[in-house]
Amino acid sequence: MSHGDIADQAADLIEREQEANIARVRGAAAAQPATTGRCFYCDDDVREGRRFCDKFCADGFEREAAARKRNGGA
Repeated sequence: MSHGDIADQAADLIEREQEANIARVRGAAAAQPATTGRCFYCDDDVREGRRFCDKFCADGFEREAAARKRNGGA
């Protein structure tokens, strides 16, 4: 096996890993709900571009999402 073959294999591996990471990040971003101007947890008004009115609501939302996932929900 020549050095070129090893370098080509390494480049291919890196490219596949990068593509997998990009797909993972895009999937995670798509799973995030879009902003609506309302807090996703308590339904209060929020500033434009925000999903939650404060850290307590964001934490509560994350806790409930984790519980749903643990219990087999989405």
